[in-house]
Amino acid sequence: MELGGQRVATVQMTAGARSSEASSLMGWAMHCPHRCRFCAKVLLGLIGLLLILQLDRRYALSAAPRYAFLRWSFDMPRIVTLDSNASEPTVSTMAATAGTDAMASSVSKRATLAPEKRQPHGNEKRKVAYARFPKTGSRYAIEQMKRAVTLKNSFRVLPEQKPIHVMPLHAEVFVVGSVRNPCDSYISLWAFQSSAQTTSGLMAALKQQSLADWLRLVGNDEQRGFVGAEDVKRFREWLRFFAHPSLKLGLLSGRFFAKYRSQDPSLNILTNISIASGISSESMHRVSEFLQTMDVDTLADCWLHTETLDADILRCLTLYQERGGSVDLLQLKASAAYGSSSHGDCSVFFDQETEQLVRQLDGPLFEKFGYTQCCHHRNTSISISISSSSNSQQQQLASRNHNKTVTAGSSSPSNSQDPHDHTAAVVQVAVKPTWMWGPPFQSAEGRPLVYDRHESYAHYHAVGECVASVQYPMMKHLGKTGMLTLSIIRHGLDNAMLECLQSGRHPPAGDQVSIDATLLQAVLAGLIKCTQWVVKNLKGIDVLKPFSRAILKHVAARTQKTIVAAGGKPIPHTSPLFPTWQLGGWSLIFSKNVVQLAIALGSWRIAKLLSSPNSAIDRLGRSVVQYVQARGSPVISDTDLPLDVPGAARSSVEHLAPSGQILCDGEWVSRVGLGWSEETSFERYNRCDFDVVETLTREDFQLKYHDMGRPVLVKNFIPEHERCMLSKIRIQSQHGKDTFSYGPTAYPSITGSHHCSSKSTVMQAEHGLECAEHPGVSNYHASHGEQVFAKVTNTNTFKKLADIIDGVDPVTPQYFWGGDKSGATLHYHRAAFNLLWAGQKDWFLTSPMLAGWAGIPSFQLWNRSGIDMDHIFRCSQHAGDLILLPDMWGHSTLSHGFSAGVGVLYAVRSSNEH
Repeated sequence: MELGGQRVATVQMTAGARSSEASSLMGWAMHCPHRCRFCAKVLLGLIGLLLILQLDRRYALSAAPRYAFLRWSFDMPRIVTLDSNASEPTVSTMAATAGTDAMASSVSKRATLAPEKRQPHGNEKRKVAYARFPKTGSRYAIEQMKRAVTLKNSFRVLPEQKPIHVMPLHAEVFVVGSVRNPCDSYISLWAFQSSAQTTSGLMAALKQQSLADWLRLVGNDEQRGFVGAEDVKRFREWLRFFAHPSLKLGLLSGRFFAKYRSQDPSLNILTNISIASGISSESMHRVSEFLQTMDVDTLADCWLHTETLDADILRCLTLYQERGGSVDLLQLKASAAYGSSSHGDCSVFFDQETEQLVRQLDGPLFEKFGYTQCCHHRNTSISISISSSSNSQQQQLASRNHNKTVTAGSSSPSNSQDPHDHTAAVVQVAVKPTWMWGPPFQSAEGRPLVYDRHESYAHYHAVGECVASVQYPMMKHLGKTGMLTLSIIRHGLDNAMLECLQSGRHPPAGDQVSIDATLLQAVLAGLIKCTQWVVKNLKGIDVLKPFSRAILKHVAARTQKTIVAAGGKPIPHTSPLFPTWQLGGWSLIFSKNVVQLAIALGSWRIAKLLSSPNSAIDRLGRSVVQYVQARGSPVISDTDLPLDVPGAARSSVEHLAPSGQILCDGEWVSRVGLGWSEETSFERYNRCDFDVVETLTREDFQLKYHDMGRPVLVKNFIPEHERCMLSKIRIQSQHGKDTFSYGPTAYPSITGSHHCSSKSTVMQAEHGLECAEHPGVSNYHASHGEQVFAKVTNTNTFKKLADIIDGVDPVTPQYFWGGDKSGATLHYHRAAFNLLWAGQKDWFLTSPMLAGWAGIPSFQLWNRSGIDMDHIFRCSQHAGDLILLPDMWGHSTLSHGFSAGVGVLYAVRSSNEH
C-alpha cells in the first residue's frame, strides 16, 4: 500500500498454523483491558517473535533488525519501508514531518533496519559512558545520547566532579569525552560561578575559604553580562589566581589532567581550588609533560567539541554503533541551545596579553584538540578536493565545503575564486588502510596481510599551502601482531602533495619566509618528490642557512594553521611523521641547516637533491660524504643509498660486558648483574654499530652526534656506588613484597593490548614473567612512577648529563625492568637518553626514515626471519652505560637476563644557534 508517497510492505503470515496462532494471541491481547498489562506485553512480544520468524524467511534478517522488531512490539511504532533501490528494509519514524532538522535528515539516510554486517573483533563496545566536563554543553549531550542509545542500562553518565578512573569502567565501555575552546570555557565558567543563582562549585568553595579573595574576583554586574571594565579586570585576575604560580599550568589543564589521569577517589574537580594553583613545581612539570605528550585518542574513544556538538554526537554515536553498540540515530533532535552562561562576547575579556596567558597556561589543549584561535570555533568549513580523491571522498568534502572547490591539475582557479587566495588545498589519498610492514620489515615472516578494522587515522601534513592526508591504522589496533612503518605513509603523502604543488598552490616569488618554511616542511616529512619540486621551482633557497628558533616557531604556527583551516586535525605525539606544529620540542632541528636535517632523517636522496656529495655543508667544512662515512650515520641504513658511495658501509666496534664485582651493602655482586640473574636464552651481540666512547664532552656531543644526527654510547657513565641503588639485595629488602603491573610491551594500552591481570613482585619477574593473558611472553614493567627507583634522578649521574647536553630538560623519566627476553617493542619519539642500572640488553634501531611502531612483544618481533637486518643498527648496552638517541629513531630493546634502568625523553631549553 501507499503511505506518504512511499511503498509500504505489509507483513502477512502465510503459514496457516502460525497465522492462526498469532491471530489467537492477538485477539486475547486486544481483549484484556481487565487483565495484567505485563501479560499483554509478553504476548505481544511473542507475536513479534512469530513475525520475525516469518521475516527471516522473506528478508533473512540479521540479529540487529530482530532486536529492532522486538522494540517495535514493546515501544513506539515504526513503519517498515522498502526502498526501491535497496535490498534491505529501512526504518523511518512515523513522526517524520516537514521541517525536520538537518541532523535528522542526514541520520535517516544512515539508519538501516538491516545494516551491513561487521566482522566481529575483540574491541567491541556494548556500553557507552559519557564523561561530563564543566561548561562543555554536557546536559544537552546527555539528553541527546539518552534519547539515541536504545539498550536499557547501556548508557552511563560519569559525574563532572570525579576522575573517570575512580569509577569501574570495563573494557567493553565506549567512553565519550567533552572539550571546548579554552578561552570560551574560562569565560563561561567564571560568569556561571559569578551568577547569583550559583551556590556551589569553585567560587563557592573559595568564598568559604577566603571571603576577601572571593570579593576581589567574583563578577558584579551580571545584568550587563560582566562587560564593564571592573568585571573584565576581575576575570583576568581570576585566571591568574587559579593558575599555578609559575603561570605554566592553568585551572582548565589541571581539571583536564585530574579528570583523565587522577585516581584519587576523594578528589572533587568542581570544588578543588588548588587543582593547579596549589601543586608543587615538580608535580606541575609532570602534569604539563603529560598534557604535552598525551594521545587524546587513548583517553577517550571519541570526543565532543562544544563548537560542533551536534555533528560530534552523531559521529561518536555512529562510531559506538560500529563498535557493537545499539543506537537509534533517528531519535537525535538537534538544537541551537546547549545551555549558556550570562556574559558578554568572549573577545571583550581577552586582549592580546590575556590570550597569550591562556595559551601559555593551556597550550596543549589548544594543540591537541585543534583550536588555533582564542574565542573562535574550530575551523572545519574549508575543504578543497583534489582529483586524486575518489568520487565519494570528493562528495563528502564538498558537502562540508560552504565556500569553493579547486581541482588539482587545472592551471587556473575557478571563476569564483580570488586568484590571490591562498586557502589550503586538501588532498586525500584514497587508499584503504593496511598493516604497514614497510622496509626493512616488508618480507618479515608471519606478518598479517589484512587490516580488518573499521577505523583508521587520517594523518595530515602541510607543505606550503597544500595539505594532504593519508589513512593509516590506529595505534590501538596494532594489538600483538600489527606494525606501522613510516615509509609507506611517506610514499602516499609524497605523491598526493606533489600533485597539489604542481596545481599552483605554492608560495609566491619573493616571499622568502614562506619558501623556506615550505622546504622545511617537505624535508622534515621525508617527502622526496616534493623536496625535488620545491628546490627546482622555488627561488632564493639557501640550503646552508641554519634554522633559528624564530623560523621554527613560524613554521610550527603556519603548519597548524594551514592544517586546521583545511579541516584537518594535527595528531598528537604518536603522529607518524615529524609534527611540524610542535617543533619546539625537537632537539634535532636546532642549529641545523636543511641538508643536515635530511642526513639526520636518514635520506640520501634528499641530501643529494640539496647539495653535491663533496660540498661543505657545515661550519667545519664537512661534506655529505663525510657525514655518511661516520659510524652510525642514519644515511647508512637508507635503502636508496648507492653502493659506490666511498666509505658508506656499516661498521661496528666490539663492546663486551665488564667483568669483576663491586661491593653493594656489604655484599660482593657482579658488576653487571648486581646480584640479579644474568642467564639468557639467546645469543648476545656484544658489539655496537655506532660509536662507543669512554667520555663525552659537550662540544663533542654537539659537533659529532647532535649536528650529525648520530646515536652514541658512553661506557660506565653511572658510578659504581650509584649502581648499588638497584642491587638485588637492596630491592629485596626495601621492595620485596611490593607488586607492580607487567605487560607484553612497555605500554600495552597504546597498541590496544593490556597488562597482566595480576600484579607481581620484582623478584617474580627476575627470570622472565609469564601470565595467563600473554602465554609464552616474558612480560615487562615500565612506568613513570619512581617506585623502586626512588631519588635516582637526584644522583650525580643525572647532574653529569647537564655537562653534555646544553640546556637539557628531562621531561618524562620512564623506569623499567624485566627478565630474560623482555623489553620495549619497536617505537619512536623525541630525543632520549637511556641509563642501564643493572643487567645487559641489546638495542635494535632504525633511522627516522625507516622508523615504525609495533605492538609485537620484542622477542617475538626480532626472533623471526625475513627482516632485512642490513638496515637495522644493533648495540649491546651493559650496566652503567649511557645511550644518547636522536629524535625519531625507531628503537627496540631485548634483555639478556634481568635488566633495569631509566629512559628519559628530553627537550633542549636553549640551543647554540650558529
